[in-house]
Amino acid sequence: MGCVTIGKDDACLITVGAALHEISPDGLDVFVRFRPARSGPKVLLAAHTITEFNPREPFIELRPSLNSIVGMTGKIVIECGPGPKNDPVSDWLALYELVIAPRDSFRLTRTSAFKERRTANEIEDFNYRYLENLLDLNKIDGSPNSGLDTTESQATKPNNAVQAVDPLPKAHSDAHSFALALLSSHLQPPPDFATRMRTRWQRHRDDGKDRKIRMLSLCCGTARVEPNLIANVPGDMLDLTIFDLNKRMLEVATASCK
Repeated sequence: MGCVTIGKDDACLITVGAALHEISPDGLDVFVRFRPARSGPKVLLAAHTITEFNPREPFIELRPSLNSIVGMTGKIVIECGPGPKNDPVSDWLALYELVIAPRDSFRLTRTSAFKERRTANEIEDFNYRYLENLLDLNKIDGSPNSGLDTTESQATKPNNAVQAVDPLPKAHSDAHSFALALLSSHLQPPPDFATRMRTRWQRHRDDGKDRKIRMLSLCCGTARVEPNLIANVPGDMLDLTIFDLNKRMLEVATASCK
């Protein structure tokens, strides 16, 4: 990490954890220091002892105060030392994250960090879940209420107050219908897009318009829904644009919508 200049409104987050599943019996010590770019002693910002590797919580978050180094330029140094009994066996520290940013933009800065890695990881996750057929999405027919319980909608509730819902409204065989069931417990039923498309096409035809109907599908995935939504619209009267970051899923979607 290069040198940083600490501003008066800056905050710091450091995420660390034991790098090995088994560390020394006395644990390991973590020290966070600031080393000035010019001559001067290091400033201790935080110290913490990790006693063991916890698979349920493999890392911890340290939020050291930067008040003592405001206006200074230097480097953040993260040190790993043996525990209280000075046993260094297997004491390896993993650094997961280091963020220094103004408080008002801290969350945004943290979220946008490692963009390429985060994006690649999400794409790989979607490849695994959707392209390997782990989710049974073939039951989605494109209708607005597919897998959706609409016996009571939010519109019928006084003042649109959010009501408590059973976390498992019904037994659902796939993630899509389960997600829609949860949403329907809080919100009004989604629009009937298939009917909207059909009605719009019929209106264009009756009015003698030759302008194409345009449809944009963002995060389309493998386009399991779109073909059924546009089934009643002639291809030469439709301008369909589909978008997804995942190239493999977009290839499948393109083939589905032809």
